[in-house]
Amino acid sequence: MANSDINEAKDELAAVRLRVRVEVRKSFYDLLEAQDELRIHDEHVAIAQQAIAAARIRYTVGQVPQQDLLKAQLELTRLAEHMIRFDRDAEVARARLNTLVGRDPSTPLRVEGDYGVTASLPSEASLEQLALQVRPDLLEAETATAKSRQQQDLAKKAYVPDFAVSAGYMLMPPSSNMRNTYMVEGSMTLPWLDHRKHEAEIATATATVTEQDAELAALRTEAFGQIQESLAEAEAAQKFAALYQNALRPQAEATLHAAVIAYENNQTDFLNLLDSQMQVIDIDLAWLEALADFNTRMADLELAVGAPIDLTGTAVAPATQEEEQ
Repeated sequence: MANSDINEAKDELAAVRLRVRVEVRKSFYDLLEAQDELRIHDEHVAIAQQAIAAARIRYTVGQVPQQDLLKAQLELTRLAEHMIRFDRDAEVARARLNTLVGRDPSTPLRVEGDYGVTASLPSEASLEQLALQVRPDLLEAETATAKSRQQQDLAKKAYVPDFAVSAGYMLMPPSSNMRNTYMVEGSMTLPWLDHRKHEAEIATATATVTEQDAELAALRTEAFGQIQESLAEAEAAQKFAALYQNALRPQAEATLHAAVIAYENNQTDFLNLLDSQMQVIDIDLAWLEALADFNTRMADLELAVGAPIDLTGTAVAPATQEEEQ
């Protein structure tokens, strides 16, 4: 039973490590997304400034109305609004990540990495099987159940009589007729005389076992539900990211390219060009959001399983403390 207490403490520590690891992963991708959003913002600000300069020239010579110039300036202001939000997201993610790794939240930090959205996801059955082996709260519940069964066995042993045998030797005084004396004693408890107390202890231990079994079954059901939910959300986010990357982004960029050519040849107005550019910006930002959302869902899946999910689509058991060292 003492070993069971030690195992429960180890499982609690593993659960804390798992939560910290998952939060670090989420904060990492939040910061990575914010950095990429700032990069895309800078690229499109340069394009917008060029468009404003072109519109100002055409407005000066009377080729476009003032409305086009004002519209371009408005869209540039909207990009400045995006900049405020992106800076805020980056600062929040940076402070959270520094805090999780035990550093001053104001420490400068820049991350680099890939979103890994093309990874093959593992099967639900393999994730559920691994969760039964490594998920800390399940292991802790199993340890508590085993401990309650040990307590039940211990309560049942109270009905078994305890036997005691003692032996002694005494050196008698010289005036005694017997110089040496030996003594042997035996004793036995009679637990049947206090059967009500023992039956109550056994009933309590049995109820505890039943309760622990029910809690373990409920935890397993909850874990399987979390795995199914996280896996479904990860698959959906992966499909969204693939749709943006393979279809929507190329289509939006082709539309913008065609609008630029048409505008340069006076075949379309400036507002159409501006709308095409803003559409590209919105799709690029939505694509980044889908990429980050996929990796956030993968972190949730890792939390549900209790083990890291590598990029080959297989779940791996976490390293032991000796292996990490």
